[in-house]
Amino acid sequence: MRCVEYLRLVSLSSIPLRLLPLTVSLVLLQSHLVAGDDVLILVNGDRITGEVKKLELGELYFDADYGNGIFRFDWEDVKRIESNENFIARTSSGSRVTGSLRNDPGDSSRILIETEGETVELGHLELVELKQLDEGFWGRVDADLDFGLTLTKADETKQFTTRASFAYLDELWSTEGRISILRNVREATDTTRRSEFGGDYRRSLPILGGRWFGIGNAGFLQSNELQLDLRSTLGGGIGNYIFQTNRILLSANGGAAWTNERYEDPEIPRRNSGEAFGVLEVNIFGINDLDILSNVVVFPSFTESGRVRVDFDAEFRWEFISDFYISLAFTENFDNSPPPDTPSSDYIFSTSIGWSY
Repeated sequence: MRCVEYLRLVSLSSIPLRLLPLTVSLVLLQSHLVAGDDVLILVNGDRITGEVKKLELGELYFDADYGNGIFRFDWEDVKRIESNENFIARTSSGSRVTGSLRNDPGDSSRILIETEGETVELGHLELVELKQLDEGFWGRVDADLDFGLTLTKADETKQFTTRASFAYLDELWSTEGRISILRNVREATDTTRRSEFGGDYRRSLPILGGRWFGIGNAGFLQSNELQLDLRSTLGGGIGNYIFQTNRILLSANGGAAWTNERYEDPEIPRRNSGEAFGVLEVNIFGINDLDILSNVVVFPSFTESGRVRVDFDAEFRWEFISDFYISLAFTENFDNSPPPDTPSSDYIFSTSIGWSY
């Protein structure tokens, strides 16, 4: 009889005081064993017990009983999985399901997600993301942080770059924030600064189908090159996950935005612009530990005839040690109608070393 079942039959008051430490130890041991009773079977036949942490970007994160730290397995190398934990599961069709998961006893290529009152059946590769519900806030968070430094003796130049991102997934919504900062310090000249902050909020729209979502976004840019003291953009619209697997994500969204621009030169008046926006996002994961993340945003103006702005981001990220990566990133901001004597574009190319949470 298991320890917990035994304790249900025995009153605490009937346990001799000298046995209380042993009883408490057994309860704690039992709790630990129950917490790590998820089962993973790989295609090579290996059977591993422990705890499923998450599935992300084609990799399953698993806390095995016999080792220290989190092990990562290619999702295509996983044959069977059993867990009583509750997860937020995202499928290749874009829909989200909450519940525990196990393989179909009659067909190991099918996964069953047990929700309240029903069972959702998926093909193995239709499952593209898992996040534990029971781990609370931090269990649903992804974060990246990287730094770059360039030193040039000839003109005593020091260039610092910092990039960071944050993402949180809930049952019906998700949010993401990002920041990019550049400081270029050269002897006997002014410091060159470029800072960019942004984020978006997405909410699933089941009434339109699993792939559709509503979106609200915000972006803020400061750039000495563009003489921008601050460009603020707020917008909202609707989007669609066009195609999603454990290796590729293709999505698009669009809507309307309002942009306010304040320039460093007091002679340049502030600009307010009503704009449409369209976004195309293409992410490719797990090509020999290389991830490619890219998106392009086009802002045609409603209120300034002929004006179009374009923001482009691309990053190549190679993981060389678990959770540590080398990043090559390129960002460009283009405006076909800048103020007089102001460049039409500003770009940054950076190399850095980063850490992923």
